Amino acid sequence: YSELKRALEIYGFLLDSPSNFSSNMENVQTDSDCGGPPQNIRAWIKYVAACFQVRHTYSIFSISEAEDLLGVIICLFLDRQLLGLSVILNECMLSATSFFTDNEWSTSCEEVAKSLTCRVPKDMNCLRTVECIAGVDARSKHLRSAVAFQILINCFDNKATDAEEILRLLISINVKDKSCDLFKVYIYLVLTENWLLSNPILEDKPVIYEMWGVYLRNCSCQITSMDLRSYASKVRSKASYLLQGTGNK
Repeated sequence: YSELKRALEIYGFLLDSPSNFSSNMENVQTDSDCGGPPQNIRAWIKYVAACFQVRHTYSIFSISEAEDLLGVIICLFLDRQLLGLSVILNECMLSATSFFTDNEWSTSCEEVAKSLTCRVPKDMNCLRTVECIAGVDARSKHLRSAVAFQILINCFDNKATDAEEILRLLISINVKDKSCDLFKVYIYLVLTENWLLSNPILEDKPVIYEMWGVYLRNCSCQITSMDLRSYASKVRSKASYLLQGTGNK
């Protein structure tokens, strides 16, 4: 584990720096002059995936180490140098989520989600972080939802800690106010979509579903088509689209 972390630091990934989600590759000498991702990081990703896969015969990582590496893998999706490695990164992430037992997964999922909020800035990169987690199975959907929820909590500076409190804060935003930052509203909207629609909480708590609908109506109906503010059309269109989905339930 320590050698894997050291290899990442050589690559330029600053593990302990808050909101440092990418590498400083331009300052690092690579071992190849060819274009595209360097071979050493390809090998790192494949090796980590293999280490996750052999837990049933030989456990290489502790639970906390596996949690940390899963967070690192998700952050690597944001590195522009690694855009061509999305397939093997996704395979590695799925191997990582499969590493944990059923008893371990729920707690570890929350720990990974919380750690990512310290690494990811409150801008479009937080949306990219959530959306790089492909919801192809129950665990990846759970992780996607948990990451979106923890980033939302962080966006509101921990003023809310549960679902109803978060939605009350969202509903209280006056999107008609010309001073309202619609860029932030758009981020909140996409994060909430990923949090709720990847989570069975809507089926278990009808009040959450109702509050989600109120928030969507605020965003779709209180912003007119004549509103020329930045992100006004994106917020209105996104909310209107999602509102159609809630109407079909």
